[in-house]
Amino acid sequence: MNAVDRSRRDCVLFHCPDTEQLAKKIAQESDCIELGDISWQKFPDGFPNLYVRDALQIRNRHCAFLASFHSPHVIFEQLSVIMALPRLFIGSFTLVLPFFPTGTAERMEDEGDIATAHTLARILSHIPLSRGGPASLVVFDIHALQERFYFGDSVHPYFASGVPLLKERLRQFEDHENIVIAYPDEGAWKRFHYYFDDYPELICTKVRDGAKRIVRLKEGDPNGKHVVIVDDLVQSGGTLLECQKLLATLGAQHVSAYVTHGVFPNASYTKFMPEENGSAKEGFKYFFITDSCPLTVKNCSDRRPFEILSLSRPIAEALNGWTGLVPTPFVRPRNQCKGRSPFPTFGSLFALVASVLEGIPWSPRLDLKGSGGAALPFLSSSRTSRAAPWRRRTRPPVPASAWALACVVRVGPRPRAARRSAPSAARTRPTVPSVHPSCT
Repeated sequence: MNAVDRSRRDCVLFHCPDTEQLAKKIAQESDCIELGDISWQKFPDGFPNLYVRDALQIRNRHCAFLASFHSPHVIFEQLSVIMALPRLFIGSFTLVLPFFPTGTAERMEDEGDIATAHTLARILSHIPLSRGGPASLVVFDIHALQERFYFGDSVHPYFASGVPLLKERLRQFEDHENIVIAYPDEGAWKRFHYYFDDYPELICTKVRDGAKRIVRLKEGDPNGKHVVIVDDLVQSGGTLLECQKLLATLGAQHVSAYVTHGVFPNASYTKFMPEENGSAKEGFKYFFITDSCPLTVKNCSDRRPFEILSLSRPIAEALNGWTGLVPTPFVRPRNQCKGRSPFPTFGSLFALVASVLEGIPWSPRLDLKGSGGAALPFLSSSRTSRAAPWRRRTRPPVPASAWALACVVRVGPRPRAARRSAPSAARTRPTVPSVHPSCT
């Protein structure tokens, strides 16, 4: 790739073999995203033999990795890449993990239970720091929002949702005014009800009868309505099937379902049958899933009643939102210094502290008069210009607190003019930190 294309594309997206199709869709959504290339081979003993191609070309650039932990057998090789990419001198790093597989094992019900959600969160919390700081983690519809606190300070989790994709699809229905949103349990209602303020709602509940769970309607009336069941994931599908039978018995005209993550172990997707004669008692009219689980997409893409809603656009929007945070080099090139030091100065550090106190957005050109240099450019969050900080023509005003800090505290020798005006005896004394003459 030539220099012009490389400057135009801000994010390099790597992917594992199972997420290749989704990665290509993400790259098509934005001109600022290009695909990286990794060689996924294995040694004779079965351990991974991995190689990141063109590793020198991704230095100082924002990089992302699209992972899929759908099976324990593929987690180790992907973790090897995740741990290696931030060490390749990249600008910043984002891990896109659409489905957090251990999210349902987030709590202990008996002494001795192991919350594997916490285990995986601790592993991902040890992603190495890149030049831009901690890694970002994008997860869609994690099972429990409190799992955010399982992650350490070295990774920043960003929890997105695929429900807006469902809302866009529902608005295309001819009977969209007859749609009612149903939740299989109170937990799903707490999680998703604020997305559907403009739709009537039904709430089901699960009652245990020995070893059997019975689904009952707690609130709402499905009679004559097109009911859409909403949940975060489906495994065997027993709860959704019981909900469909209950709603059809209570007079629902059609029953559809949406889950962000269609896991379907042991080919359980074969249990879900489509409507044949327009009757809700026969099956589902639509069953919406996203492409967060790549193996499910392969099995269900051409199978009724399933319809795939791609996460490519929300993932591309998330990555584009962070491409403006790509750090610039810490030390400026010598040919851009114009006689000034290429390293940050104390005046620039004062401006950084002052900007925080004043509440002014930080800019690497926000330095004090005569300080020279760009202070800590890797902290810049400006997205207004893609040019290097020392080439920007605009110079924001220096806050008053910056001048106060510079006048009250000065580190280093006094200015040359002040030394010339001092008595000759004072010139022989060693210089010590003093008050700046402009404050006297």
